[in-house]
Order: sequence, then structure tokens, then C-alpha cells
Amino acid sequence: MANAARAVQDKEGNDAYFEFKKLLFENQGNISVDVMRDIAESMDIEDVTYVLESGSNSVYQPVIDADREEGDSLGVSGTPTVFVAGDNFDGLEQLPNHTYDVLSGVIDANVE
Repeated sequence: MANAARAVQDKEGNDAYFEFKKLLFENQGNISVDVMRDIAESMDIEDVTYVLESGSNSVYQPVIDADREEGDSLGVSGTPTVFVAGDNFDGLEQLPNHTYDVLSGVIDANVE
């Protein structure tokens, strides 16, 4: 899935990448090649075949591995993780409600 998402980013840009990832996440319980195809087609991705092939051939794996290594070096233990003023808020322990208002409050308190 991550390789397919990176293929979308490479071919369609960041907005399409984030939308594709969001739709993958919403369908994570029943993800398959057919579901990824349906998502890509619903987004009018120009080269659906490339996206699907990238998902299975790991062409973007070096980028994904580098992202993971950077996250590990910063102490990211999972998602969601947010950094505010250099502090790591991992969501599961420090932001248990995962709400916009909670996170917005943390950000506002540090934007002075």
C-alpha cells in the first residue's frame, strides 16, 4: 500500500497522495488490489496500472524505509504523532482523544 501511495504522489502530487492515503486508511479492513484500483479510478488517477504495479514491486521501498528511519530517529512510535515546539505528542498517551480541539489547544499554547 505504501508503495502504491508513493506512486500516486510521484505521478499526481501531494494532494492526491494524501487523499489516496486517507481512502486507503478508510478501507484498511478490506484492502486489496481491486479496492486500490477502485480508489485510484475514483480519484481519476491518470496511470492506475503504474500505481498498482508499484504497489507490488516495491519501487518506492527505499523512500519508505528512509521515512521510517527518520521517524525512528525522532522517537516516532506510531501514528498519529505530532511535534509541537520540538515536543513529541504521540496521540496514544498524550493526546488520548485525538480531537482537533485538543491538538489545536496544544499548538495555540505554544505559538507565543
